Parts: sequence; structure tokens; C-alpha cells
Amino acid sequence: MVEYKIGNNTISFKFQKPAEFMFAMSSIVIGEEFVEYCKNVYDITIEREWIDYIHRIQSNLSSFIKSELEYFFPIYSDLGLDIFMTAGMIIYRSLLVVNTEVEDVEEFIKIIEKADKNIIFLNLLANYLYEYEDKIIDEIYNLDEIRNDTEKMLEIIKAINFENEEMKKRIVDYFENPEETKLRYVLMLKSVYIKGYKEIENEIGKRIEPFLESYVAQFEKEPSKFYKDYLKADLGFFGEVTNIHISYFYYMGTYGTRDLLSSSDYFVGLGIYTDRLFKEDIQSIESYKFLKTISDKTRMKIIRLLSTRPWYVNELAEELGLSAASISYHVSMLTMLNIVTLEKSNQKAYYSLNKDRLNELFEEAKGIILNE
Repeated sequence: MVEYKIGNNTISFKFQKPAEFMFAMSSIVIGEEFVEYCKNVYDITIEREWIDYIHRIQSNLSSFIKSELEYFFPIYSDLGLDIFMTAGMIIYRSLLVVNTEVEDVEEFIKIIEKADKNIIFLNLLANYLYEYEDKIIDEIYNLDEIRNDTEKMLEIIKAINFENEEMKKRIVDYFENPEETKLRYVLMLKSVYIKGYKEIENEIGKRIEPFLESYVAQFEKEPSKFYKDYLKADLGFFGEVTNIHISYFYYMGTYGTRDLLSSSDYFVGLGIYTDRLFKEDIQSIESYKFLKTISDKTRMKIIRLLSTRPWYVNELAEELGLSAASISYHVSMLTMLNIVTLEKSNQKAYYSLNKDRLNELFEEAKGIILNE
């Protein structure tokens, strides 16, 4: 681990085995779709080794465990590859954020196994309220009153507008059977790790080492630029403590999260090839990506709205008649090109239009098209 202290902020870079296992599980579920997505959206081909690792893990899993993975990490066709709001991810990352010192996957699974099921489901509820209702749980409920009342949690869950009936049905099922859900989840984790992931774990760690060194060097050279390029935020955006995990299986992109109940610390997953999205590309390739990205009608509408003022994701969803997950997907395409940036206010992340960057990309595209 490499740690830095900048003002009131502590930023650490590391490869955390339990975190990588989380990204490996999600990759097993979205593997083929992710490969196609990278090719179609970014014109980037995923390396063969990444796909081979996914197949190696899958080949050692029973059909039952594969179905359990899909149960906890479901993908819904109308929501794209939004796997981060699945129960499998929420349960795991909620405990990961507050246990970043744990370096062994089996030890971390034991922490999940011993965790109070009510706290696990309270975390699920807090995340679903925040994502789909734009509500912060401790501002509207007394946590002491509902933390041991699974019936009350179920009642609240049933009232949330998930905008996808299949998703809602699945989530209600979790909450109707909390004991069984936890047992199934822990069994799945143990099986995937022991039978599928454990044998490649050290190989993955070695693959990440040069990328970890590269990102640390970039951060040391210019911390503010690193945050702007890769995290699309200022140094203080993620709170006083930020733990950055360099991930092989996450591959490309940035994912930030925190525990909504007890900690302000942030966990950030940074894919090993994220620099392919943000570094200076050949101008024609960058312009091609830009024109392809803004050709989508929904993204054009988002740009127009953001040209007036910063918008919160749920505001955009309501204005455009789309789900929050769908808006997040479209905005992520714009943030990759730095057309849209994040601003934090009152515990919420607002999207703003980077007009200078937008004009710059228009000028570059114009120059290439007109040979100027």
C-alpha cells in the first residue's frame, strides 16, 4: 500500500484481494456483454487473457452456483450493465468500505458470515432509498427503530419505485427471506472463491503490480490532475479518507462508493486500463468517440439541460422520463470525455456541463472533418 496525506485528505493506493474478488464476481456475470460494450462504445478490444480468466473461473463452478451468481448480480436489459446496484455488490461493498484493512478473501467472507443480517439489510435499504428515491435514510427514519424490524424494512422496500418490475420482485424476495438470503449469499461467496477464483488470485495480483506503480507515479506527479482525469472530481470530493484499489477485472473505468450508515470513508475501484479512456488519444480517434457519443438523442437532451445549470441524477431522470440507472449510464459516456463533471453539494453529486471541453471537442472534430 502507498499512502499520501494532502491537507486533510488521506489517499491510499493498493491492491486489496477482497475488493478484486468482488469485481471478479461481477465480471463473471457481465463478461461477454462487457466485451461487446467496450468494443461498441469505445472501440476498445478486451485482451484475450481477461476473457480466459473469466472462462477459467466459470468452468469450475456448478450450474447451481452460476445461477446463484445471477440471482445476486442480476442484469436487466433495460438498465444496461448497471451491476453496482445489485444486492450482491451492495452487501459486499458496504462491508468492504469499513474493512479495508482485511487482506484475505476467506477472512473477509467470515466477516460477512458473522455480520448481523439486520445491518446487512439496513445497508441494502439505505442504498435503494438513496439511488431510487433520492432519500438519505437517517434523515427520514430513526435507525434505532427500524434496524431490528425487517417487516418495516420490507414495507419501505415495497413502496420504492424501482421502475423495473423484475428488479422490484427480486429485491422484495431478498427482504421477505432475510435469513435464507444471507445463507445463500455466503454459500455462493465461498463456492466461487474456493472453486473458481482462489487458484488465479496470485496471478491477478502480479498482473496488477505494474499498473499500480504507473497510477501512483501519475498521482505523485500531479495529484489534482489525477483526480480530474480519473475520478472526475476535486481532491476533497470523496471525503477525508479515500482508498483506491487498482483492479484487473474492473478493467476500464472508475467506481466510487461509501458506507451510507456509519462511515464517510470512500472506496474507489480504478480499472488497470482506465487511462485508455482519459489519456490524450490521437485526435481523430478522440473526435470519433465524441461524435459517436453525442449522436445519441438522450445524451443531447442531457447536454441541453446541463447547459442551464447543474442537475442531480434523479432530477434528470424525472425530467426525461427515464430511470436513474439509465441516466447514470448515459452521463457516464459524457464524463469519459470530460464533457460532464461532478460537483458535490449537501451529500449529493450534481452533474455540470464542461462547456470549454465541449467547445474544444467541437473545434477538434471540425478541424479533422474539414482538414483544417
